[in-house]
Amino acid sequence: MNRTKNFIEEGRKFFEEGNRLKVKERKNLLIKLKNILKNNREKIFIALYEDLHKSEAEATVSEFVPLLDSLNYMIRNIKKFAKPKRVSAGLANLPGYGKIYQEPYGVVLIISTWNYPLLLAIDPLVGAIAAGNKVILKLSPNTPNTNRVLSELLNECFGTENCIVDKDFSLDEILQFKFDYIFFTGGEASGKNVAAAAAKNLTPTTLELGGKSPCVVDDSSDLKLAARRIAWGKFMNAGQTCVAPDYLLVTNKVKEKFLNLLREQIKSNFGNSPEKSPDYVRIINQAHYERLCGLLEEGTLVCGGEKIPDELYIAPTVLDKITLQSKIMEREIFGPILPIITVDNLEEALQIIRNRPKPLAAYYFSNNSRRIETFLSTVSSGGVSINDTVMHLCSANLPFGGVGSSGMGSYHGKASFQTFSHAKSVLIKNKYFDFPLRYLPYSKWKQKIFKIVQKNI
Repeated sequence: MNRTKNFIEEGRKFFEEGNRLKVKERKNLLIKLKNILKNNREKIFIALYEDLHKSEAEATVSEFVPLLDSLNYMIRNIKKFAKPKRVSAGLANLPGYGKIYQEPYGVVLIISTWNYPLLLAIDPLVGAIAAGNKVILKLSPNTPNTNRVLSELLNECFGTENCIVDKDFSLDEILQFKFDYIFFTGGEASGKNVAAAAAKNLTPTTLELGGKSPCVVDDSSDLKLAARRIAWGKFMNAGQTCVAPDYLLVTNKVKEKFLNLLREQIKSNFGNSPEKSPDYVRIINQAHYERLCGLLEEGTLVCGGEKIPDELYIAPTVLDKITLQSKIMEREIFGPILPIITVDNLEEALQIIRNRPKPLAAYYFSNNSRRIETFLSTVSSGGVSINDTVMHLCSANLPFGGVGSSGMGSYHGKASFQTFSHAKSVLIKNKYFDFPLRYLPYSKWKQKIFKIVQKNI
């Protein structure tokens, strides 16, 4: 019997026999995981560089520190999150009260992706373990070096009791098993396949997908600040970020000035030769590289466009004079290419956004409070940052997730604990007093009381 199948069967047996991992034990596991990660940080950074050419600085900012913050937050709050909450059971249940118990789903499957192979594997795992589940973690084959390190560290932390990294099955094969919950991070097409497989067993599922996240810059914004924050959010990880600004809608009045500032900011970030920058990531594989090269054929080049095939390198690139019919606007770019679409005003930008599938993130740079409120009330997206990009992911108090084709469900902070927990409602009644009103037969005097109650509700 292979390791994964055995883990599923043993995990299911554990829960069916009424066993639960105590909150203190879960907390200790999270503390142990945190210490193992900190003690092996150099090994992790080397693996990330080997897989993505990701520098230690960028790995620290975009993966390691956010993950430690997530662990610290959960370690501090797990006892509070897990504690049963007493609530009123309503007038009809007097004398009595209700309680809400957060119980683990059971054996859960977490499917992570390659662009942030540390963060996107371990962050949802933190919530799953905190909630008391047994976890199978499915890693992306695109990051073999990071996978090897994570497998070693997670085995050191959990053994084979509470979490294993699956190496036995392909994704299609493992989805044939019945799980109690599935958490998936990846693209829309794969997300549909996961949802279809989960539907066969009515398995609850969180889908963290992506989409074309719009970014709007209007004529009231601080253009220098916008250029700095957009350049950072777009070209971090060579644009291979699910919430990277995917396309830019800039008002005609400020476009030329903004593009000059954006060009200068990219040069400031990566120098005259970004291929020599220690902080510039490479494209994950040949297939993605070739796909992205095909998107460079349209529009007018503002900056970038250079390629080094042997290194899977594409320079930070900005393309002007892109239309809604351009090939680059068909699907999520997921690379270091930023198309520019010129608009006359916010209303035109909003119309463009509304006519597209709901994105995972939306960004708006403006100093006009009325326009900001219009943007927030009009745009439906997984999340929004005003006068910034990407950083809404960094707050444990802000649930992160998509809407519509950009995903379903959310996590981060308390939302992670809730995602991997079932809120079980419990009614506790006093056995010494029993209202006769609810029982048949419904005599006339009971009906009269019902009418009085109705009038006073």
